Amino acid sequence: MDPLDIIPDTHGQSAKLEATLAGLGWRRNALGWTHPDPDRQTVFLGDFIDHGPDNRAVLMTVRELVDTGKAKAIMGNHELNALHFQSAQS
Repeated sequence: MDPLDIIPDTHGQSAKLEATLAGLGWRRNALGWTHPDPDRQTVFLGDFIDHGPDNRAVLMTVRELVDTGKAKAIMGNHELNALHFQSAQS
């Protein structure tokens, strides 16, 4: 099994997310996120939004890692609530 980094509840805290990734060995460069262990994966356990100032930056970081195959992401209740709120507004 490949090594996993599990990151829960970032809640819009982009600086804390990037510090966590850096502490786990991830680095962002011009080509995206890299890790010294090429088999390393990250699993995000939802609650990307709310409470913090940088929802968009958190979502962009998570999306970049997922889109490049370096992470998986599970939607949390905060994302589900945002979707429910949005659909109720339509």
